[in-house]
Amino acid sequence: MGSNDALVALFKELTELTILDEGSPNAFRVRAYENAMDAIGTYRGDLSALSEKELTRIGGVGTSTAKKIREFFEAGRIAKLEDLRKKYPPELVELGKIPGLGPKTLLRLRGELGIQNLNDLRAAIEGTTTIFF
Repeated sequence: MGSNDALVALFKELTELTILDEGSPNAFRVRAYENAMDAIGTYRGDLSALSEKELTRIGGVGTSTAKKIREFFEAGRIAKLEDLRKKYPPELVELGKIPGLGPKTLLRLRGELGIQNLNDLRAAIEGTTTIFF
C-alpha cells in the first residue's frame, strides 16, 4: 500500500470516527475529511515531499488537513485519529454499521445504557420485556 493509499485509509477512519464525535455525517469536519480523502486518492504526486503550504494548494485540502498529512509523514501517526480511537473503540464503531443505528442513537445507547459492543446490545435487547397488544 502506497503512502497516499495509507492516508486515504486513515482519513476514511477519521471520517467515520468524526461522524460519531460530531453526531452527524453532515458536520463541517466530516465533509472536510471526505474532501481530503478524494483529494489524496486522486493526487498522483508524492504528498510526502510537499510542505503544508503546498498541500493546501491541492483542492480539498485545507490548513488543518495539511497539518494532519504532514504529521502522518513526520510522526507516522495522526494524533487526532489516535484520540478518537481511544474515545470510540472498534467494537463501538462496528455497532454503527447496523442499519438504522446512526451516530446519535449509538451515542445515546452508550451514554444511557452503557452499550459498548454487539454483546452489550444483544443483552440489552434480550433484557427488554415489552408486550405489544
